[in-house]
Amino acid sequence: SGILTALYTRERTGRGAVLDVGLLDALVEWMGYPLYYTMYGGRPMARAGASHPAIAPYGPYPAGDGALVLFGVQNEREWARFCAGALGGALDPADPRFATNSERVANRATLDGLIVAAFAGLTAAEVVARLDAAGIANA
Repeated sequence: SGILTALYTRERTGRGAVLDVGLLDALVEWMGYPLYYTMYGGRPMARAGASHPAIAPYGPYPAGDGALVLFGVQNEREWARFCAGALGGALDPADPRFATNSERVANRATLDGLIVAAFAGLTAAEVVARLDAAGIANA
């Protein structure tokens, strides 16, 4: 909220601000979801490496040249842009297996295979260019 307040103030006044953000505070907030999942779900989340256990697609994916591209689709708006832009229409965003994040997570193995196949003929630079054009965060 401090960052948002500073941005709002800058927008209104044109003056910036100095912020002091504690790393522990940020980490505790970031780790809240796994904590609640474990507390209320009765079991810890599965290990997912660089992927995310509750978001799909999310993580490193190989391009055709063997390099990995890391990206994550965070919502349904991004999902539609990802399918149309990054995948060049190779997937229908309304496909019932993948229409919602819950369905994408449930069908992660199938989805990951389709993404890898779609990227197989592209270099990492081409994948990144498509992701950038679609507005999908990537590295």
